[in-house]
Amino acid sequence: MSELSSILEAAVDDKRLARNPMHAKSVRWPKAPQERRGAWPLETALRVRDVISARNRIAVVVGLGCGLRQGAVFGLSPEDIDYARGVLHVRRQIQAIGGRLYFALPKGNKTRTVDMPIYTWKPALAAVGSIPLRAEGAKPWQWAAAPKGGFHVLRHTYASIILEAGRVCRDLGAVARALLASDHPRLLCSLHAGGRK
Repeated sequence: MSELSSILEAAVDDKRLARNPMHAKSVRWPKAPQERRGAWPLETALRVRDVISARNRIAVVVGLGCGLRQGAVFGLSPEDIDYARGVLHVRRQIQAIGGRLYFALPKGNKTRTVDMPIYTWKPALAAVGSIPLRAEGAKPWQWAAAPKGGFHVLRHTYASIILEAGRVCRDLGAVARALLASDHPRLLCSLHAGGRK
């Protein structure tokens, strides 16, 4: 809605509209949801890492250790890893469009480089109790949604660790601001040497 209001405000500036209709008393802006996503305690994130299948464990390690979004983790390729410099190049993400998976540029249409940490998904969440077990008779890919305990919470946990260590959270934007404004439990920062000072 703010984007629409900005466009209408530009039309007022250009004398195409007399006033911005978004500022009328009859216009009610939608209220933002009160529920915030938070970070897991580090112990929970490490339990997920430990119980997920060996084949998919790297997704948790990269999500927690580098703060990547789920699509960016699944878009990684072995050539994106620069072992000599200790960095990971985020060049693409996986996006689902019309039920099909495609490669796309990362969020914001920009590639980036992130530090690497020193050290499929839903079964591990169920094993640690973040989501219910799959319903009997459900297809292998049918799991309950995990709005509070899904993949994205690894990004919040990563941001908490980096902020606790007094390091800069690059490319986290609103995540880092939300964590600074909320009362998150103190996390062990010694497990992560990433983030740039």
